[in-house]
Amino acid sequence: MNLPSTTVSSLLFNGRSPAILGQEVRARDSDSTTTITKTSNNSPLRQGGCLSSN
Repeated sequence: MNLPSTTVSSLLFNGRSPAILGQEVRARDSDSTTTITKTSNNSPLRQGGCLSSN
């Protein structure tokens, strides 16, 4: 899948925007090699800890 450039420029921020990338992917349609699911869903529940205890 070719992904668009998601560069954002404003007074407070210059760089790539993950939110805009997500919007661009959701706006695309599936093709013969890529399936894009557009149904709303919750993220998976956290499994275990992410922090290491030293």
